[in-house]
Amino acid sequence: MTSLGYHKTPKAYLEDQFTFENDAGKSEILASAMIKMRTWYAACRQYNNDTGQTTVFALVCLVKYNKRASDGMIFGYKDMSETMGPNESECPARILDMLGPTTSEYALQWRARCRAVATRKHRPPPKDGDMIVFAQTIKFTDGSEGRRFLVSRQGRRTIFLNPAAGTRYRISRWKELNWTTITKIDVKLPAA
Repeated sequence: MTSLGYHKTPKAYLEDQFTFENDAGKSEILASAMIKMRTWYAACRQYNNDTGQTTVFALVCLVKYNKRASDGMIFGYKDMSETMGPNESECPARILDMLGPTTSEYALQWRARCRAVATRKHRPPPKDGDMIVFAQTIKFTDGSEGRRFLVSRQGRRTIFLNPAAGTRYRISRWKELNWTTITKIDVKLPAA
């Protein structure tokens, strides 16, 4: 699309797109969230005129938004419901809490993944000198790998030290990975 019409944000546009009433029933967005300007999550309530049933389910939209796109196409989205088993699984808990019951295996698995991601994101960060143990082995571009690292907090940055090799690493998006902390241990970190 070349514009969002009269909408100021992609979030407002998508909320409007999925809020409507027609002969078949009514659809409304109860709550929504745009995560990292690339994924939109929403709790959608739909009422079916024929059956009289109301359901509340999750909508997920993959979003591309670039006001300065060279071809003028600034916005696009791909919508799907939770029953399609989306890969994106950062739906906020406040939206998950609004969803109605489901028997869809895809939806149940997706909800569980979202809950696990939300739990990991809200863990307290490890402190300087703590040992962090990742559930999966981390592989680095220098060919090394490991699961256990000493944490070195340097301002807002977190550096990971391989205790066996003494090598320092940065691990992108580490907070989203599955890990546990072994509380601060008495080990001196080598100077940077």
